[in-house]
Order: sequence, then C-alpha cells, then structure tokens
Amino acid sequence: MKKGFRRVSALIKKELEALFKDKIALIILFLLPLVVICAIGLPNLNKIPDRFIPDDIKIWMDQEWAYLIAVDADTSEGDPENDLSQEFINILREVDSPFTIVLQTPDHFSALILDIYLIRTGVSQGIVILDQGFERGIWSGAFGNISIYYDVVDVQASILVTDRVTKAIAKFKTEFNFYRFEIIPEFDIIDVGGVVSSEVSPIFNPAPMSIIIVILASILMLATQSIVSDVALGRMLLTPARKGEVVMAKLIAYSIIGSIQIAFILTIAIIFFYLVVLANLLIVFSLLFLVSLVSTTIGLFLSSLSNSRLQANQYFVFTFVTMIILTWFLENEVIQKWVPFYAGQKAFTELAYRGIVETEYFISLGLVSLVFLALSLITFQLRKRMV
Repeated sequence: MKKGFRRVSALIKKELEALFKDKIALIILFLLPLVVICAIGLPNLNKIPDRFIPDDIKIWMDQEWAYLIAVDADTSEGDPENDLSQEFINILREVDSPFTIVLQTPDHFSALILDIYLIRTGVSQGIVILDQGFERGIWSGAFGNISIYYDVVDVQASILVTDRVTKAIAKFKTEFNFYRFEIIPEFDIIDVGGVVSSEVSPIFNPAPMSIIIVILASILMLATQSIVSDVALGRMLLTPARKGEVVMAKLIAYSIIGSIQIAFILTIAIIFFYLVVLANLLIVFSLLFLVSLVSTTIGLFLSSLSNSRLQANQYFVFTFVTMIILTWFLENEVIQKWVPFYAGQKAFTELAYRGIVETEYFISLGLVSLVFLALSLITFQLRKRMV
C-alpha cells in the first residue's frame, strides 16, 4: 500500500512538472481564460454604475410566486363607465392562472424595484406594467403603452410572457371594440438575475457560458493528449507502476491544475470585473471543480482510445462540438442535464445569480465523471501497446 502510494505521488509530481514546463499548456490554462474574460469585459468596464440595493427595498422581495405580476400604474381617466386599465388586468388574469396583481402608483417604480420582483426565486416569469396614460390614450383614439419585462435568466419566460400578453390584448380589444393599434406592447428584458443589476458587472451576461466553456475546453484539450502524448509512459509501465495508478495520478494532477485555474478565473472575474456571486464561493468552486473533473475524465478516456495525437485531437473536436450542439439545439432538459456543458452553465447561473444550489446538476456531473473514469481505467487496461 505504501509503495503504491509513493508511486502515485511520484507520478503526480511528474505530471505536474510536465504541465508547468509546457508553455502551450500554461497558455491554454491561464492565458486563454484571461484573454476571453478581458475581451468580454474591458469594452464595458467604464460603464459600470455604482448601484446597490438599499435595505428598505429588500422588503419587495418577499412576494408569492406567480406566472406574471401585473402593475396598474395608470391613473388617467377616459371611459366614464369602465376602468380600462383594471379591465385589462382582469382579462390578463383569466389568460394566466395562477396570477398575482400588484397595484402601485407610478412613482413607486424604478428599474431597480422591477429587478427585485424578477430575481426572487420563482417569484414570477414576467412583469406587465400598464403605463401612465394608458386609458386616456386608447380612449382618445391614440394609443396606450404596456411595458412587459421578463427575466434574462429564464430562457423560456420570453415565449410564455409574450404569448399570454398577446392573447390578453386580443381579447381586450374584442370586448371593448378596439380594432386599430390602440395598444402598443413594448417587450424588454430585465437583464438581472440576482439582487443587483447586470450593469454592475461588464461580464454578467456571458460569464456563465464563457467560464464553463473555457474550463471545459482547456482541461478536455490537455487531458485528451495526456496518455497518447506521454512519450515516457511505455517505459514507465515496465516498472512496478500499474496502469490504474497511472490513470489516477493523471486524474489527480489535472484536478490540482484545474483547481488552480478555477481560482484564477474566479479571482479575475470577481475582483477585476465585479462579477456578483450570490452563493457561497466554496459551493461555486465545487461546481467548477466538477466541471473540470468531468473534463479530465472524458479527456483521459479519449486519450486511452487514441493511437496518435492527431486522432486524440479529432476525438476532442468531435466531443466538444457534440456537447455544444446538445446544449444549444437539443431543447430536451432530461437529456441535457447529463451534458457537462449544459449542466455546468445552468448550475453556475443559478448559483451565481440566484443563490440556488441545483443538486441535480451536481449529481449529473459527478456521475458522468465516475462513468468516464471507469471507462478510462478499463480502456487503458485493455490497451495493447503505447505509441
């Protein structure tokens, strides 16, 4: 046991030394993330306003869940018999159930308060505001504005909110004999997913995708070459070192280097580009570590299958592109949650911008790592020769 531990320790040391001496590997691990984050964040760095949430505003976050929150911000008069703004909300309620109505006066509203309504866990999928002058505008033959906002974090919200508001407008116009363009809906995104506006960080919107994709791609690329490009591995296996020890040593070495990379990326994103992370940083680090781990295990499996560096590169491209396609085009969450890119991006978004721990994505990343680690050990054991 002690001898095995010493062998593994020596192999880990060898792997780390090789990685730190490899300039290309260091560029991929550290310079690439830096370039990506700076390219995204630097153009908008000077546009960051100093915005914080006052304590007295936080009371707005204590709301019941609803599909939509409707706000009658119109105090104008037009129809002597009906409150048209309230009638519209009543119709919207019929289209969307369950439904919450929040009645406020216009001066109570600001972009910050609207943000807070949407960022609460499941508070709503959108906000519909009947702007000041809505009733007077449509009654006078002009037009009335409706502002519709939906959460940038919730990809499906735009479809749902648009559909329900459009149906409500059609029904309202039919009931009250409006047949022209009296009602003008203005759809917009509330670009916030946490308790502060996305304007606080210049990398708010692309951070979940770019951070996950950089970690996934860089570790996967290097791990895919880890076995097939190890020139000394053939001679090493003539010693008492076992194949299983070699795989585990490479796994641990890449996990260590991946942890350093994750710490580097989070430091740059949080300190220099003001990325807001609501969840505990240790939990966020654990998630990114799982992404790095699953990248390593997939890479080791692909490397143990490869007979040449070119073949390993081809496996890498195929695997990476497949993950991108399954994440962006599949639209089946049951399958997607097992795709590391999708699971990592989704879990990071929920953790950083909502403070929610989606355990199913942690579990899926962990299980995928175990599966590919087992496949790596089996494949490498069955390997007949080293290149």
